[in-house]
Amino acid sequence: MKKALITGITGQDGSYLAELLLDKGYEVHGTKRRTSSISTGRIDHIYENPQMANSRFKLHYGDLSDSLNITRLVSDIRPAEVETLLGDASLARKELGWEPKISAQQMCAEMSQEDLNSCIKSLR
Repeated sequence: MKKALITGITGQDGSYLAELLLDKGYEVHGTKRRTSSISTGRIDHIYENPQMANSRFKLHYGDLSDSLNITRLVSDIRPAEVETLLGDASLARKELGWEPKISAQQMCAEMSQEDLNSCIKSLR
């Protein structure tokens, strides 16, 4: 069974994505910040008790600023490591008229620089 981890699942976009993926047969894991309001109204209709056998929807506490927790969640949740990750934006281009603002090379350079900056800050 394919699995998905959705950060911010209690928000509008996250809840719609969860519904779509559940309809497609995914096991859906969602994160909710502990500091968020307690409201889960957008996902109450898809929430399943995690103690139920075959529950395909699971809610976790997590925040993108807590990389250790996110890494643990990904490790606990993850359908096998893929060797090659490929993206294809042709459908977004065709259907939405989307065009990237920066090249893939520029994006990789920026991401690498941010990782380096983060490492340098943590060493100080």
